[in-house]
Amino acid sequence: MKILTWNCNLQFSKKSEHIDSFEADVIIIQECEFLPSDFKPGYQLFWTGRNQRKGLAVLVRGSSSHKVERVDNDFAYFLPIQTEFGLIVGVWSFNHRARKFGLNVSGYLVDALEALDEEIGSNEKVVIAGDFNNGPKWDKKRFHRNNFSYIQSELEVRGFLSSYHVASSEEVGSEKLGTYFHQRNPDKSYHIDYVYSKGFQLGESQIAEFAKWQDFSDHVPLVAELTD
Repeated sequence: MKILTWNCNLQFSKKSEHIDSFEADVIIIQECEFLPSDFKPGYQLFWTGRNQRKGLAVLVRGSSSHKVERVDNDFAYFLPIQTEFGLIVGVWSFNHRARKFGLNVSGYLVDALEALDEEIGSNEKVVIAGDFNNGPKWDKKRFHRNNFSYIQSELEVRGFLSSYHVASSEEVGSEKLGTYFHQRNPDKSYHIDYVYSKGFQLGESQIAEFAKWQDFSDHVPLVAELTD
């Protein structure tokens, strides 16, 4: 399976052809407008959001996938999809900014992990991937549920590894390549997009070149190959 995550910076329908060359089986798109389930031929599209112009989409090759419905809607945004490849959890973490949707709305990945523990535990193969909007450099000195060190430990205890970090042999927080470029400035790069998985053999991982993608978004696609 090949999985791609990309924060497209709005209007995915006008940019979708640019990711076709990756031939991904699963595509996770942040800041995607609401689109019909049959938008992309050969894929099912699932979407969640509180703004029709700007939500989270997961596209899965084939026609046998379905959304996991038992998780409540008090998250921004995590989209669990049961597929023939295993459980896929698309991520666009709003972190503390989720409060703007209501005091009971969480944007923290660890809260979504706990809510999905039953599904994660019952699936041999699981992918959790997307724009985490986070990294170790923003960890608070005191304990916080959104410290990346805590997120990392909660993923690892559930058996998850990051494809990019395994492939590159780099430590989390010491990445040579960024996935987000603040104000589209190539000198202000941050690694905040991830593909974590359990139950797969991890293959190659690719971060697209910013110079080729800067006209489309302030993020670049991250692609990972996973095998049984």
